[in-house]
Amino acid sequence: HRDLHSFPTRRSSDLILEKANSPKLKIIYDPSHFDLMNASTGKPHEMLKRIGVDRVGYVQFTDADGTLRDGGTSKHLACGDGHVDIAASLQTLHQGGFQGWIMLDEWEVPDPYDACLKGKRAIRSFNHLEE
Repeated sequence: HRDLHSFPTRRSSDLILEKANSPKLKIIYDPSHFDLMNASTGKPHEMLKRIGVDRVGYVQFTDADGTLRDGGTSKHLACGDGHVDIAASLQTLHQGGFQGWIMLDEWEVPDPYDACLKGKRAIRSFNHLEE
């Protein structure tokens, strides 16, 4: 098992962005990872707001339960199966003007097909609210 120190932290993310000091450097917003970096509160969008949506180049969208799986990475779950506030993540991306790709990240989810349907429904539901 890896320890939590090998997992990206708020501090390491801040340092990378600060030292690079370039608008060309973009991050990946993965709610399951941001949740762990935000003390597993189920509110990864809070860290996203602090870093800034303008610094996001790509989204790997997934839910999480705030735990690590074997190998030291976050446990990925289908949207709605974990504790992440999915609607708040989508709202934060929308309000921040995100126009890039959103990939449904269903890595090591028991039923990836079902998880993709749940992710698609979450995004579609949010889009209907915005119309």
